[in-house]
Amino acid sequence: MAWRNGEFYFEDADALTIVRELERWYPVSIGLKQQDTTKKISGRIKRTDSMKEVVEMLRFFDIEITVTKNE
Repeated sequence: MAWRNGEFYFEDADALTIVRELERWYPVSIGLKQQDTTKKISGRIKRTDSMKEVVEMLRFFDIEITVTKNE
């Protein structure tokens, strides 16, 4: 239902799951700098948020990523 409201919704998702979903929406490739496979995250990200805003949100959860624009 969240996708209809222009949001990503994650419930108990790991970092890799979140990154793969973001790559489907944004025209970028995302690499994880580090990954704690035991950490599960729940929350919403608006699809209108910029990639910069998304990176900051993920950083709040100690998820460090690299972003490369797809050409």
